[in-house]
Amino acid sequence: MESSKANTLQSMPMANCTVIVTNVPRQVNEQSLKKAMSYFGTVVSIRVRIPSDPSTAATAWVLYESESEATAACKASGKLECGGCALVMNPYEAPQDFWTSDKHADEHIESDASVDNDKCWFCLGNSRCQTHMISLVLNHCYVAIAKGQLHDLHAMVIPIEHYSSLAAAPYQVQTEIQEAIFSIFEVILEQGMGAIAFERHLVLSNPIAMHTEVQIIPVPLETAMSSFSYADSADCFSRAQRVTLENETLSDALRKARGAYFYLMAIAKPKADGELQYSHALWNLTGSNSKARNWVNFPVNFGREMAISLISKTGRKILAESVDWRRCTQSIEKETEVARKLALKLAPPQE
Repeated sequence: MESSKANTLQSMPMANCTVIVTNVPRQVNEQSLKKAMSYFGTVVSIRVRIPSDPSTAATAWVLYESESEATAACKASGKLECGGCALVMNPYEAPQDFWTSDKHADEHIESDASVDNDKCWFCLGNSRCQTHMISLVLNHCYVAIAKGQLHDLHAMVIPIEHYSSLAAAPYQVQTEIQEAIFSIFEVILEQGMGAIAFERHLVLSNPIAMHTEVQIIPVPLETAMSSFSYADSADCFSRAQRVTLENETLSDALRKARGAYFYLMAIAKPKADGELQYSHALWNLTGSNSKARNWVNFPVNFGREMAISLISKTGRKILAESVDWRRCTQSIEKETEVARKLALKLAPPQE
């Protein structure tokens, strides 16, 4: 029986048939979840991971017999309940041996409490985590100033639990991260500037290599909206599929993510006497072919390049080498002071 199942798994197009399910109730077991997910088709295999943080929902991976069944499940994201929770379902670009190799399976789990914190710079459990750069710690995420800032309010919002993308994070994590981003936007607007926020997610086999973060960078109010045309015209986006978003929340937007993606938010006032504008968009970097690796040449510093371009449009001089954060580092004393000032700006008003 096991041999037959192994042969079935070996012959399947797993990248197209795997669904990642978040916001799964912690008390759920594989059998009850399998029963719920079988509504969309034949479930070949299932894996559930319960994180160490008792306040964080579980995550599951479901392998269907066909791509159409996986697609049907994803279309029902947010509509199917299990244990009183609305399940969030997205396509998952499963690595080649995700389902077939017990030896390597854990290496591909996007959110895994077994990740060695001391090997991830963004995990708070890492003894080498540069905590002097942290301005605010919430229930599911924390805010820190960016290394090699382009501006004193250049910040990052990072999930506390180890997730390789926001699309793989539970609903409550996504919601709190959106609230944190908007709080930073408000601080930046008070300084008379606009801002962009972005997440760059690539599909990697090593979970330590990608603890996701959202970067928020202040840019001129009048140029922030140009960030979308900058991305559209970039060579690395030539085969990407742009998903137009309107009033969706961050969580709703990320349900449309497919494999590798770039998510962008911007707040701006294109005209001096105009109204404040907010917009966001998602680019699926794998295009229409889930096996294509269009993101291979996607620059690690793309977001910084975009911000520098937007800043330069107003005539402000900024050195080209600033695209590399290593050329913009500051002393620990300076970083500590900047993080403290941001913490004061983000602190709730005293009653």
